[in-house]
Amino acid sequence: MPARPTSRLWGIPKALLGPTCMALIFLLDLVTPLGTNVPLLYLVPVLLLHDERQVGVWLAHFVVAVSLTVTVLFVSPLPPNAVAIPHDVLFNRVSSMLVLALFLFRRYKELSARSLLSEMQREREAALVRALEREHVPICAWCKKIRQADDSWLPLESHYHATTGEKFTHAICPSCSDTMLPDTPSATSSA
Repeated sequence: MPARPTSRLWGIPKALLGPTCMALIFLLDLVTPLGTNVPLLYLVPVLLLHDERQVGVWLAHFVVAVSLTVTVLFVSPLPPNAVAIPHDVLFNRVSSMLVLALFLFRRYKELSARSLLSEMQREREAALVRALEREHVPICAWCKKIRQADDSWLPLESHYHATTGEKFTHAICPSCSDTMLPDTPSATSSA
């Protein structure tokens, strides 16, 4: 099986780009004052990976971003003269995560719509094939068996009986009788 090509951005594999960006943002978040709205930058790795169709990748980035944002709240020192985490800091953190969650939700809905459209397209193509097969019966050029919907092949008589319910009886037409049985008098020959 051939190896799946890795997608790259600026020559860096995307699998490494997201975690690397998150680590850099986390370090920046640690060295800046607590009230700065650095958590909004966690949207950058998600935007860099916006063409990835795997929702799990985005969900993983979201969980990591929330975890790192909460970690910074507990690791960073409080501003001078503060007893607890200020409300504006909490608001910045929560609003940043909401923006990220809304972006992910919007992207998930877009991918769901695309997947639904492609599924509808496949169903439409299958219906077209079925309609064409109703107009044109696929028959073997050699043995005259008919291909069924499940790709099995039935003799002409069995297919016709399954389709219409009618039964066959075998006889020989006059021209075949003349060709195949030349010594036997046919019903059409004059005596």
